[in-house]
Amino acid sequence: MNDAPAAALSFQQGVDHGFGVYTGARDTRLIFGVNGNTNYGDNASGGIDGGSSAQHWLLGFDDILGAGPGRIAPGSTILAATLSVTVFNSGGSGRVHRMVSDWDEALATWNNFMLAGNLTAGLQADDLEARSVQSASLPGAGVASADVTADVQAWADGAAAFGWGFIATSSDGTFWHSSDYGVPAQRPRLTVEFTAPVPLPPAALLLAGGLLVLPRRGFAGHRPGIGSRPHLPDGRGDGRHSSPH
Repeated sequence: MNDAPAAALSFQQGVDHGFGVYTGARDTRLIFGVNGNTNYGDNASGGIDGGSSAQHWLLGFDDILGAGPGRIAPGSTILAATLSVTVFNSGGSGRVHRMVSDWDEALATWNNFMLAGNLTAGLQADDLEARSVQSASLPGAGVASADVTADVQAWADGAAAFGWGFIATSSDGTFWHSSDYGVPAQRPRLTVEFTAPVPLPPAALLLAGGLLVLPRRGFAGHRPGIGSRPHLPDGRGDGRHSSPH
């Protein structure tokens, strides 16, 4: 396959970036301690913290891959992918890990978050819940951005798109607006630049597979002497009547 010209798409809950209002974002916080059984799936803020007040955050963008306008075609080459959040309470930076297990925004809590046989509560970057290798670092102030190009490429190549998990690097908590925040423009945003694959035309596919046999050069039809008579100068044998000599 060849690649089409580069394209760019943005995904942000409740915002129309050119292909209709996007509604596939999901996020929630996991909070350790007395709030360990509380679900924060509809909370207007997200964030991370470490130490005795540990908090983890989960974020996903569903239905971003597929055919048609406004989606990333499977098999695309991802040129750049940037995840951005708007911080309102600055603090320490965070680690971003690609999730390898799915999760439910409306059900997840710190205490029940034990996925794929994991017996430890809270988010674990152990290759069962999230990848052990950190995808990116997220700054703790301003409009904080993380480079997640490799993760979106993995999804375009067929990996399940379960979003990301965020873990603090210190006990200095950082908090930002979630996908439920009242100002849509300040909700988490994923921007992706990519080139989509362009299918080869049928003839090229047959040639690539060695299935298309081309006629001999300079001849398209039948060979003389097989199923026909040669054409003679006086018209004999070419289907025309001629007078006997």
